[in-house]
Amino acid sequence: MLSGPRIFEVLLDSPAKLALLIGLLAAVNYVVARWALAEQSRQNFVESDHQGTGGPVARAVSARAQLAKPFIMTAVIIVFTLIADRFSRELLGGGWFVMQIASLGLTAADLLAGRSLQKPDAAEGHIRYSVAYRYRVTGARSVGMAIVAGAVGLLFGSWAFLMGTLLLLATAIGWYRRGGQTSRMKPSV
Repeated sequence: MLSGPRIFEVLLDSPAKLALLIGLLAAVNYVVARWALAEQSRQNFVESDHQGTGGPVARAVSARAQLAKPFIMTAVIIVFTLIADRFSRELLGGGWFVMQIASLGLTAADLLAGRSLQKPDAAEGHIRYSVAYRYRVTGARSVGMAIVAGAVGLLFGSWAFLMGTLLLLATAIGWYRRGGQTSRMKPSV
């Protein structure tokens, strides 16, 4: 039976397999995120304004561009994974792989939370979170996953998990910055 570290070593030694799994994880993340958004919209306790989150410029972008947006950096990482030496592949490709797994965990939690909010006894009354709050919560959850990835990286001496930690922290900083920028904007009417 294969153990976890040996499977990861096989991935790092095979650029094509690692690139394929990175692409598959990105696609699964996208599908689960869309599913979580649909589940969130079916519940009646937390009001949301998904249209107001992007502003007029974001709404003007075509549907095809919106679909491609989450995959642009993944495509760059896949190309890099195919041409990089093993250590660089472990750092960037492995780190991106770890971040994709962590993101999938967070998105699955969002999906399950959205489904549990559909139960009639889930809450009393209604609440409306600001867009800035949602961004900050996403950043906070990314920090939590970075702590887990960092601990695994330190415990097992994995450069991929340590790089995944840095990528998750960079993502968290981006969400916090977006939250700050959103809170300074005037709401559109």
